[in-house]
Amino acid sequence: MEKLYVKRPIYPLISLLSSVAVFCIGLLVSKRLAILYLLAALTLIYILFGYTRVLVRAIPLFLLIGTVIGAGAVLTSRQYMAGIQTLGRTLLLAYSSVVMVALPPVNLTRNLAQLRLPRILTLGMLITIRFVPLLINEIKQITEAMKTRGVKVRIYHLPYLYRAFLLPFLMRLISISEIMAVSIETRGFALSDTSYSVYKQVRFEVRDGVFALSIAAVLAGVMIYG
Repeated sequence: MEKLYVKRPIYPLISLLSSVAVFCIGLLVSKRLAILYLLAALTLIYILFGYTRVLVRAIPLFLLIGTVIGAGAVLTSRQYMAGIQTLGRTLLLAYSSVVMVALPPVNLTRNLAQLRLPRILTLGMLITIRFVPLLINEIKQITEAMKTRGVKVRIYHLPYLYRAFLLPFLMRLISISEIMAVSIETRGFALSDTSYSVYKQVRFEVRDGVFALSIAAVLAGVMIYG
């Protein structure tokens, strides 16, 4: 995921709101050809704001999936519009998540902390962000340990799957959770409304405003003229 991060991500709150808006408006126009105009306009905006690499990596996969599913929809319903709608909805899922995928999660946490949102939200998000890579690493370590010991577990071998993978994984989860809880306490994190500062401020720039206005204009145009 870190390979998809851009050097100058859009302001986190705008990224979140624009992703939600694109997905919601896209669903409303997904039954019309306007969905294709929306995707074309979003492609241009994303390229202008430095998201070309994310598009190149993500869109081909979703395009392939959408094409296969859309072809099935055309064969079953015998209507080409059904295929276009299916393809458009599949691509919409990718386009609505582009800016969020390219945004370092810590930026969103910092932004929410700057806005003085409840600590339980920012702290929970921070733990979740840090916890996911740890889980992935633990899964890799357990599977590597299973391979080195010559253990080949199949999904339908439930007893072996439980003892060889699930049980060690749960034990590691408990251990990591305790370590993270102690680490948070020793660093002075608290859910109370105590004063705190953000190490690296996330600032709103003119570029972010232009991006927000561009997305709003495209969505409004699609709704009105699409």
